[in-house]
Amino acid sequence: MRDQDEPTTPAPDPDRDTLTVELLRAGDPEGLQRLLQDHGSLVKCRLIKDFGKVLDGSEIEEAMSVMTVSIWHAAARFDSQKGTLRAWALVIARNCALRLLEVRRRTILRSESDLDLLAAKSTQRHPPTAERLRLLADLQTCIAQLPRLQQAVLRADLEAGTAMPAGELAARLGTTPNSIYVSRLKGRQGLRIAMQAMGHSFPGMPPTTETTKPDSPILEPGTEQG
Repeated sequence: MRDQDEPTTPAPDPDRDTLTVELLRAGDPEGLQRLLQDHGSLVKCRLIKDFGKVLDGSEIEEAMSVMTVSIWHAAARFDSQKGTLRAWALVIARNCALRLLEVRRRTILRSESDLDLLAAKSTQRHPPTAERLRLLADLQTCIAQLPRLQQAVLRADLEAGTAMPAGELAARLGTTPNSIYVSRLKGRQGLRIAMQAMGHSFPGMPPTTETTKPDSPILEPGTEQG
């Protein structure tokens, strides 16, 4: 039975979901916009219902952000014969939330993204080294090259040291929460590529040596079906 507080979001026409999946597989950000527009509110509400007592608002936002990245990279694995796009998104979001809880239990003090790692480095209290000063200068240079909304989202995240709530940022920037999620994803991709081009490396990622589909795959738990 549907929870009383859960949004009454009707399931979209199957043909619409089919087109959404095609756009995701083609690497078109419009696919993410459609996914979040059609299913994002229900997925977030379900996360709050299931994890609201153990995850705070920023962690729910992080689970939504990681879900968005996971779906972006795993779109080729989606099989409509095994379930709907909405059900798949719910499973991925739930697994992202469970992963956050697992990280907390193991007290692994690491961020879920390269941007969060840079944010942590930028807020260290010890005197800055020449290497750190260069990193911060290059970081600001690369952010300034991004589209305006992506800049605003990433700078807000850096200032907070984590993913800012999409609703709060949307109200501040005069846009929608879905646009915040997509801008965060594309901004982080662009920032990582630009920083790599300037000689900065990230854990688990080789230097950029050739042009490929935007961003190397980030495999998140629960993205496979079956």
